[in-house]
Amino acid sequence: MSVNGKNPSVVVRKVVSAERERVFDAWTKPELMQQWLFPEAGCARTSNDLRVGGTYSHEMIFKKGHESSCKGVDEDGDRTSYPHHGEYLELKRPERIVFTWNSPAVTNTRVTVDLKSVDGGTEVVITHELLDSEDQRKSHTEGWRGCLDNLAAFLG
Repeated sequence: MSVNGKNPSVVVRKVVSAERERVFDAWTKPELMQQWLFPEAGCARTSNDLRVGGTYSHEMIFKKGHESSCKGVDEDGDRTSYPHHGEYLELKRPERIVFTWNSPAVTNTRVTVDLKSVDGGTEVVITHELLDSEDQRKSHTEGWRGCLDNLAAFLG
């Protein structure tokens, strides 16, 4: 984790066994995002308008018992969901994605995803900026680590 003056940020890194183009697609295609972009066992619902100035909506869903499928989440009230939304600020295929990140916990934060080719795949570097408190930095560090673990498993 790194903290930069008035704009505290967290940086999380992981190498995944996939080419950058495939990793970029996993970050930008809703049908792929909803299969891994959550920090623990769960699922998600995602939509986006993939262009600079376009928006996304991403709902992380966790069912009691941590089932890994969204099947049945609408049939019962036995779930917790965390809505996220934002705007794409930069898209440079296949190396960089920058977007705002808003949720019930944070407002107007910024996430940069850098994808670097390395031996064995792609290094994913997430920089999450403008987090107001140490608690936010800690919870988002843990959350991004969980998401990257899911991404590695999904693409592996």
